[in-house]
Amino acid sequence: MRCLARPAAVAAVFVNCFTTAAFALPPISSTIDEATDSESLLVSAEANATEATANAAGDWFRESSTAATISNDDSCGLGQCCSCGPLWTVNAGAIFLSRSSPSPATIVVPTAGPGQISGGQDFNLGWTSGPDFSIIRRQPGGSGVELRYFGALNWSDTVQYGVPGNFRLGSFSNFGATDLFTRYNSRLNSTELNWLGPVSSRVTWLAGFRAIGLHDVLNYHVTFPAFSADYNWNVDNHLYGGQLGTYLALWNLDGPFTINAGLKAGVYGNAADNDFSLRPSTGGLFTGGGAGRQAAFVGDVNVIASYQITNHVALRGGYQMLWIDHVALASDQAAAATAASNNRGIDNHGHVFYHGALAGVSVMW
Repeated sequence: MRCLARPAAVAAVFVNCFTTAAFALPPISSTIDEATDSESLLVSAEANATEATANAAGDWFRESSTAATISNDDSCGLGQCCSCGPLWTVNAGAIFLSRSSPSPATIVVPTAGPGQISGGQDFNLGWTSGPDFSIIRRQPGGSGVELRYFGALNWSDTVQYGVPGNFRLGSFSNFGATDLFTRYNSRLNSTELNWLGPVSSRVTWLAGFRAIGLHDVLNYHVTFPAFSADYNWNVDNHLYGGQLGTYLALWNLDGPFTINAGLKAGVYGNAADNDFSLRPSTGGLFTGGGAGRQAAFVGDVNVIASYQITNHVALRGGYQMLWIDHVALASDQAAAATAASNNRGIDNHGHVFYHGALAGVSVMW
């Protein structure tokens, strides 16, 4: 009996433990409900994340579309950012210009009979070079300020006439001269400060102030059997005035190669002076000349091609033209003195034309 009772007791204990463990577990329906709720929360979180991503993408697309519309708008007004570029641009290089020959006016004439020994057309000043620098600072709204200097340009030409004999130069007659040698020197400097106002992606208006210095020197060296003499006309022009103009984007297809043009014109006040002197080697000094003020005109045209080699560096080259009207030139002073047989006064109705090439590099950031 005892042996039969032991298996029954073990079975009773096992049933009791199993029942206790079963009642300790949560109900099956509650477990299923909790799993369902967790799955719903996960699905809801995923849906909210997807909606937020879609909204952010939509906002980005709308902002990008608006920005593209603004950047491609060719009718922006003053103060708006039209094809906004770098804040700073520095251009450095050289300019190569040819100066027009003086007017064909008679300067030296023989004392007996008509004719001409020397005239303004005898001088060919040719080409010279000098530095060309500019700095542009743009504002966030698109407008900017430009400072440009080119100059230190010096032209020179000499002419050897041989034995002139008897001649008149200015109001002085010279007899028995055995040699006549002449030298013409000319110098140009230009500095300008401009405000830049873009009105579209292709057109920028400019208004500014400019100062131009034009210096001419004409020397005739006369040799006689017993002495020599130097005739000198030293002429300065100081031009100060305002200018208006425009910069045009002639070729810009969002590539590395661009072509731009600049047109400027202005009215200037010209303070000119003519300093004449005759200095014989035997001693003594004869002076003359004069000074005067005259309204002058300056026109400027340039066409510049640029190739962007990096985001911050570009190579540039182009054509430059400069026209100055109503200035005093040394050859005109000598011709006027000979024509009037008077070394006093000033002739400030001359004109001069420069044109040539420019080349350099642009650095921007």
